[in-house]
Amino acid sequence: NHILAAAVQLPEDWPFCLNMNSGKPLGIGWLQSTITSPARSSSTTSYLGPEFIDHPNLHILLPAQVSKLINPAHLDGKVHFEGVQFMQGKESHLYLNTVAYKKIGGALFTANTTKEIVLSAGTVGTPTILMCSGIGNEEIWVNLGIATLLDLPSVGYNTTDQPLFGASWSVNSTETTDPRI
Repeated sequence: NHILAAAVQLPEDWPFCLNMNSGKPLGIGWLQSTITSPARSSSTTSYLGPEFIDHPNLHILLPAQVSKLINPAHLDGKVHFEGVQFMQGKESHLYLNTVAYKKIGGALFTANTTKEIVLSAGTVGTPTILMCSGIGNEEIWVNLGIATLLDLPSVGYNTTDQPLFGASWSVNSTETTDPRI
């Protein structure tokens, strides 16, 4: 009750937010989640779990790291990649900057696809792979003598973080505002 009272007394500083998905998620409110079990979810449980590991179209290579997308084609005015270049080996490490990568150990391989490539390498990895593939700010590529496949100046820039502050309290009361409990 004291926390909710603070939201009422200081609405400018601590506004009450009934729905954190409303587009204005700043303030004090209820945590909304869809947790159905206490099990943690991760890429390991999602791809290496017993219900997924035997899928015929799932291939996992460890250790491996994508360096760039390859075999670009232009379809309907859009760049379409048909392959991925990656390193695999005991020391598959990439040292990346905005232009190139240098392979340290491991062997360089390619994988081609007939359908699509889903690039999901995180906030830093995805734009890095796109930039190494010729997608990004053309001004940077021209100055370095590298052909640009697609001029998208925002790739690799304007990355922002979305901070989250979670606070929890222990109470010595059995009172609740939730009628279901």
